Amino acid sequence: MIKNKRLYQLDERGDVIPRIWRRKARDKQSPRLLVKCGCCDKQVEIYYSIDRLDNLVEINGVCATREQWQTIFREIRLIDNRIYDDE
Repeated sequence: MIKNKRLYQLDERGDVIPRIWRRKARDKQSPRLLVKCGCCDKQVEIYYSIDRLDNLVEINGVCATREQWQTIFREIRLIDNRIYDDE
């Protein structure tokens, strides 16, 4: 994962790189990933559990299991592949 904290950094293809911050678990706070847009201040907060029994992940207030999120993101990747296959 690329560490990028500066605004408007570009990758080798010229796409803007998202900015990512990690917060470790403290007391009762869950660990968090904060992903900000590379060109503005819009952000996504991802909270997750380090406990093996608690399989929940919260993304911007939406809770689901890790497997459910994987299914959702797999669908997004399939949509992306279908778009490129049509060209």
